[in-house]
Amino acid sequence: MTPVKAPDDLAAYVNCEEAIRRFRGNTPVFKRILTSYLAKNPYADFCDALAAGDFAMAEHHAHSLKGAAANMSLNALQDTCARVEAALKKGELTDELESELAAAIEKTNLHITWVLENL
Repeated sequence: MTPVKAPDDLAAYVNCEEAIRRFRGNTPVFKRILTSYLAKNPYADFCDALAAGDFAMAEHHAHSLKGAAANMSLNALQDTCARVEAALKKGELTDELESELAAAIEKTNLHITWVLENL
């Protein structure tokens, strides 16, 4: 079986080297945590709160998602969540920023899937 080339922007979305160092070289634990993250889909909780007009809860979910992203070295997602959280605190969340978060989630999840299949 020929290895599948990593996406050029993999480290921006899933910084495996940083994450595995954080997990003290324990790649199986890192992969289990990534699998759990995908199964739980915390972005859905954010979307539900936003749809309900509960901006305080949406801010809480953005903060939680930011922390989870940081722990797994999902750097682009962490950055986007930080900007969403800050915008919600100010009452200034825009459709554009919501779209950026959706795109970051989608791309991060695709990269996580690549990692789970190829690491």
